[in-house]
Amino acid sequence: VRACKIFLLEPFVRQEEEQQAYARCHRYGQKKDVEVKCYFSPVTVESRLLEWRRQAPAQNTADMTFSTGASEDDDDSAFGGEQESSEGSKEPGETSEDMRRSMFLLGLTEESGNTTRDGD
Repeated sequence: VRACKIFLLEPFVRQEEEQQAYARCHRYGQKKDVEVKCYFSPVTVESRLLEWRRQAPAQNTADMTFSTGASEDDDDSAFGGEQESSEGSKEPGETSEDMRRSMFLLGLTEESGNTTRDGD
């Protein structure tokens, strides 16, 4: 595998999806260190997303390290978060954490989690 650099032009909304994108470089037998660069526009939803992640407890994607001996099965089990629907297909489940993140990204809540009010 020759790919050892990842350039993301915007962050993923769900951090798990972003981590899975990083893991793909290791899934196919990568032996080199992988460099990841994420570009975003300031004062946009992307910047609010990155601010949300800075506030999240200790799971920072930039600090994430993958072992070079990981297999495809290891990657799939590490990035769960899918639920079985009534038809048997897998779809991501929305949690209260997803709702809080969405409200923050849209500017409907402050960093502390309090609802913003116009006119104050």
